[in-house]
Amino acid sequence: MVASEWGEICRTRAELEAKLRAVFAIPATILFDWPKRKLTIVGNAAWIFAEGDLIIRASGTEDVRRPYLASCIFEKLGGEWHWLQFFGSEPV
Repeated sequence: MVASEWGEICRTRAELEAKLRAVFAIPATILFDWPKRKLTIVGNAAWIFAEGDLIIRASGTEDVRRPYLASCIFEKLGGEWHWLQFFGSEPV
């Protein structure tokens, strides 16, 4: 996994599991509000490009909203869609 912040590279399954444990331990809920979405499906492949906001919600505080772009790639296997890749970024 390669993420957008400095040092966010996980080369092994153990590194990835540790990173995800740290992310999910954050006492906030992360939401996405993507009013602009474009879905393309070609055979067993699909991709979405989305524009909107990343929302950070923590108890006792106001939501923090930041612009966010994302693209996601899916593959249809055995009649079900499986998420293969996610790329998200906060545009400057």
